[in-house]
Amino acid sequence: MQNYELPTLENLVRATIPENQVRIFHTADIQINAAGVWKHREYEYRYMLRLMTIRAIESGANIVVIPGDIFERARTTENEKQIFNDWIHDLLDTGFIIIATAGNHDLQQKNFLYDDGTGDNRTAIDSIELCHTAIKHPNFYYLQKSGFYPMEIHGRQYMIANWSHKTLYSDFIEDYNPWDNAEKSAKVKALSPSVPVIELYHNPLYDCQDWDGSVVKGNNDTRVHSNEFKSGHIALLGDIHIPAIQRNDIGTVWSYPSSPVMRNFGEGDYYENSVLISDRLNRHGYNLVDIIFNDGEVKPTYDIKFYGLPQYNALHTIDLKKLDKEIVDSFKLVNASKFVNN
Repeated sequence: MQNYELPTLENLVRATIPENQVRIFHTADIQINAAGVWKHREYEYRYMLRLMTIRAIESGANIVVIPGDIFERARTTENEKQIFNDWIHDLLDTGFIIIATAGNHDLQQKNFLYDDGTGDNRTAIDSIELCHTAIKHPNFYYLQKSGFYPMEIHGRQYMIANWSHKTLYSDFIEDYNPWDNAEKSAKVKALSPSVPVIELYHNPLYDCQDWDGSVVKGNNDTRVHSNEFKSGHIALLGDIHIPAIQRNDIGTVWSYPSSPVMRNFGEGDYYENSVLISDRLNRHGYNLVDIIFNDGEVKPTYDIKFYGLPQYNALHTIDLKKLDKEIVDSFKLVNASKFVNN
């Protein structure tokens, strides 16, 4: 496979945005997977992460938020961690504040006991924590527990309401919903409305839709309803690989940014009247979140938009059983004109 030249960060111009506005680059579900049979994808991940850095700079954003699933597996290789570390250094070197949380893939084996070779059991920690510890930069935040985190960024006050991932392997499952702590949530609700409250969450929501419009597989009845995002401000999510931006009944605007890199063969593919439809070019990307500060003690205005990323590779699985006989009979690798690419 021929590699595209890795884009440079030199001579980039950060867009100018109004003084009363802050822009967040929201991404999730990168799921770096460049080991074993997928080792050949290392350059693809490096290319796409560099492209995201360029897009973030040129957009005028100065905060990057990553709500989980940075890695495909909890037990990542040193090379996979280095891919992530190099991206984080790119962001830090170009002036970004980074706020990250873990997803289900990051925590698959958190707190897993293993023999370190001496006969003693040791507790494994997730790869994001290892990377965060190694980088040790004051502008790189890794939030692991549910709760409220006050932050001052570029002279403005923010409150981060973090939902730790609801997973069997998490220490913090009893404190899953930060709003369940009545005393702490009351203090957050008593804040000036001018302080943005940013909720971070990684999991499917109730009735979340898949690529073909069906409800995402799993136990839908046990999922969190969007009205449980009680801030009335914004909730930045991860887990679902399809973009979505909606507002709940309380006024909280919540969004999934999709996955920036196509993870699986056939991700984004579906069949319509026996024709294979691919949404890969339109629906893998990131969100830009604008916070517009108003005068006085007034809640900020929020605007969220999705932007697609051109994919380095396209991965497809063709299910011949879902195609009609005429298409199957005419199908040739050298001529796939009957397959539609949206």
